Amino acid sequence: MNPILSNIIAGIEQHVSKEHQNDFESVVTAGKHTLYDPVTHAHLQLVKNPASRKDPVHTISQGVAGLMWLMFMQSHQKMPVEVLIMAGVVMMCEVYDFAETGLGVQVTPDIVAATGQELAMQLFKKLGISQQQLGEAISHGQAEIQQHQAKQAQAQGGMINPNRPQQGA
Repeated sequence: MNPILSNIIAGIEQHVSKEHQNDFESVVTAGKHTLYDPVTHAHLQLVKNPASRKDPVHTISQGVAGLMWLMFMQSHQKMPVEVLIMAGVVMMCEVYDFAETGLGVQVTPDIVAATGQELAMQLFKKLGISQQQLGEAISHGQAEIQQHQAKQAQAQGGMINPNRPQQGA
């Protein structure tokens, strides 16, 4: 597998919470089974429509989003969003591995990043989360982090630093 793809997969696997590890592994296994099953494999746009290889970002993000959404619906919408997104990125890497080795699609960091971003946006859209809502949530989270850091800095500023000479000493 291309090192770009294997590094992404390794990074994802390291960041899956312990709580969702089993679900994540099950979804990835099921996704690979579906992806490489001869019946479904023949229906992949990359396989049946050579023109789709000219825009792998769109083709792969659409296909993986569709696969992940199908699996999400089959779970009766009980698949954790963390698993949906993270397993989706792993499946994206699997598709790129096939596209590179079997179809000659060039894999670059920029193409993979753009596909991952498009995949996430499509999944969020399917979940009913708009770009505006996502942006607001990110801004809110950043504000909370900044407030927490400011409180920590204040608390540390009030403490005696043993490395700093004290007044009156």
